[in-house]
Amino acid sequence: PDNSTVFASVTGDGRVEVWDLSNSTLDPVKAVNTGAALSCVSFARSSPVLITGNEKGVVDVYQLKGSLAEPVVRTNQQQIAALDKLTSTSVQ
Repeated sequence: PDNSTVFASVTGDGRVEVWDLSNSTLDPVKAVNTGAALSCVSFARSSPVLITGNEKGVVDVYQLKGSLAEPVVRTNQQQIAALDKLTSTSVQ
């Protein structure tokens, strides 16, 4: 996506997670169990989709919906500031 606070991760036990750090730093906004050991994940550049690959070479495509599919209306500088704000927060 074009949002500096959103990223995706996959696990060897088959979990796909999409995170938005501006929502929560502890819980993903979406999680799916696929049942296959996943090894890679990527957002498509021109479509609101997430692509995963597993250890057997199978590629799955997931359509993003809601706020994850909507374009972000922020300048690059605003994107950097949003991420800086989240990463500079100290835990006390």
